[in-house]
Amino acid sequence: MSTATPLAYDQPINAHYEEIFARYLQRKNEQPSAGWQRAVLELPPDAARVDPREQERFMEELMRLIRERCATTDLKRVNHQGLWIDKFDGSEVVNKYLQGATLKLYPGEPMPESVWIDIAPIGRPWSGRGFFK
Repeated sequence: MSTATPLAYDQPINAHYEEIFARYLQRKNEQPSAGWQRAVLELPPDAARVDPREQERFMEELMRLIRERCATTDLKRVNHQGLWIDKFDGSEVVNKYLQGATLKLYPGEPMPESVWIDIAPIGRPWSGRGFFK
């Protein structure tokens, strides 16, 4: 059973996912796969909130899916738009919440940050340099 504090229901959907990712990545000290720098999740406007009881399993399975895709991708064949994952069939719980979302993984040297998954503002594309630069 998770001891995580439930997120406020009226919290914007982007903040909901940002908080889940930050909490998990910092607690587990998860780093991106070798050769990968950053990930950006683009949520659909009607994205579902992750049930607090499923957040740990959701993150564990999302990390597994990311690692599997990174391990089977030749970095030399990935262009500046990154590696896109828009099918989450490998996990029932991840597919349940990220149906219609796109996770974009970008190659490069890892940054010394503990949170390497960003949430794209809805309706605003990721430039590869950050949302606020």
